[in-house]
Amino acid sequence: MVSKWMINMVAAGAILCVAAPATGALDAPVVLHRAPLDPFHYWSDKDLASLVKKPNVSVDLSDHEFFFIDTILRDTSGMVEVHDRWNDYLVIQKGDGAIAYGGKAADLKEVTPGEWRGATMSGAKVVLVHPGDLIVIPAGMAHQMRLNPGRTIRYLAFKARQ
Repeated sequence: MVSKWMINMVAAGAILCVAAPATGALDAPVVLHRAPLDPFHYWSDKDLASLVKKPNVSVDLSDHEFFFIDTILRDTSGMVEVHDRWNDYLVIQKGDGAIAYGGKAADLKEVTPGEWRGATMSGAKVVLVHPGDLIVIPAGMAHQMRLNPGRTIRYLAFKARQ
């Protein structure tokens, strides 16, 4: 038997969905799910390490309309990055490095809509990062993973649409 409470909750939910304003910029490209919502997954540290076959390549662990998760192994510094619509949450797993953030990025080139890359930045702050650290980089902030020669770092990158 369906209660009046249940009917009212379903009706209220439907009204909220229809009445809710669209989010995001009007000129923003439509982003579609590239994968269905994930079933339960478990990746051990050994599994994550084995996924990346060569350095400086990210491997998608989960990819959805409003978030995705990558595992990344680096053996060289990355480029300066700016993401117009994505917040980055990095969890350092192995190795040590530094994150340069803020400041002004120079000569950025748009590599995909809303994704910018460049070689240099000025006025950045730098923080050393180690296993277990969590770094939050808001959308629009220039940042760069930096490594000393001969060093490697592995981290998870959680990206959430702003």
